[in-house]
Amino acid sequence: MPHRSKEEYLETIYGLLEDGKEAKTGEIARELGVKESSVSEMLRKLDRKGLIRHKPYQGVRLTKKGLRIGENVKRKHRLLERFLCDVLKIRKSRVHDQACQMEHSLSDEAADALDRFMDYPGECPDDHKPIPPGKRKDRSLINVLEGETVTLKRLDGGSRFQEKMMTLGLMEGKRVKVVAREPLGGPLVVKTGNTRVSIGRGMASKVKVI
Repeated sequence: MPHRSKEEYLETIYGLLEDGKEAKTGEIARELGVKESSVSEMLRKLDRKGLIRHKPYQGVRLTKKGLRIGENVKRKHRLLERFLCDVLKIRKSRVHDQACQMEHSLSDEAADALDRFMDYPGECPDDHKPIPPGKRKDRSLINVLEGETVTLKRLDGGSRFQEKMMTLGLMEGKRVKVVAREPLGGPLVVKTGNTRVSIGRGMASKVKVI
C-alpha cells in the first residue's frame, strides 16, 4: 500500500465534500488506495492538529485551516492539469496522474504565476470542476460551487455579452445562487428570485462575483 501525505488526505476530503459526498473512512480509503486502518490513524492525527473534525463512524469536516490547505492543493492540481493539457498538449487521459506527482512540489508563488500565464482558467480539463481562485480578489462565476450564493460584481465581455446577460436578467449587483453544475462541461444553472437561468461556462468565466 502506498504512503499518503497529510496534504493528500486533506485534498481528498476536500474533493469528496466538493462533490456533495460524505467524507467517511471507507470513501477516503477507496479514493487514496489505502487501508481503512491507515485512514483512521491519519484522521486522528489531522484532528489533533486542528485540520479536521472527526468522530468515528461519522463523516469528516474540514476546519478553516484544513479547508485552506485542501483547497490550495486541489487548486495546484487543477492548474497543472490545465497546463499539461493546454500548453504541453498532453492527452487528457494522462494529465491526472502527472499532476498528482507535481502538485506537492509546486510553490504557491509558482501556482500564482501559472494561473496568470494561462489567463486564469476557470476549470480543469478532465472533469470540468472549478479551479479555486486562490488569493485573487476577483472570482469568476465559473468557480462558484453548487449551492453557493454570490453577488454579480462585474461583466467582462463586450457589448453583445452585456446585452445577452441583461436579457437573462443578470446585471451587476444581482444576487444569484448556483443550483446546478451540469456534468461534462455543461452549463451552470443559476437562480435569481424565482427564475432559473442556464449559463454556458464560457460566459460564466467572464462574470466576476463577490
